[in-house]
Amino acid sequence: MRSENEASVIQDAHILIVDDEPMLRETYARVLGRAGYRVSEAANGHDAIAALDSGAFDAILCDITMPGLNGIEMLRAVRERDFDVPVIMNTTIDDAMGEVLDLVLTTADQLVRA
Repeated sequence: MRSENEASVIQDAHILIVDDEPMLRETYARVLGRAGYRVSEAANGHDAIAALDSGAFDAILCDITMPGLNGIEMLRAVRERDFDVPVIMNTTIDDAMGEVLDLVLTTADQLVRA
């Protein structure tokens, strides 16, 4: 059971979900919404940057492999704009590439989905 303070923090937290796969994006949004988070969605990196330019977020959950501005390029754009927001990257790529990303993306956590 959450304390009132924990529930208040969660209700105030705003998460941006960035994924080109509508079903995954909507699933993440539904699960996080039920957990009490405010959620916004973007279908690609360009939409995510536009959302960040127009509002503040407490975290970003982002797919790496998207057409157009992919997750890595979006992360670079986020960092170039000095947005101080944690970014959780997820992808379907294999573990070897994940290890390379661990070395390259020291500012981001990574979640590899099966």
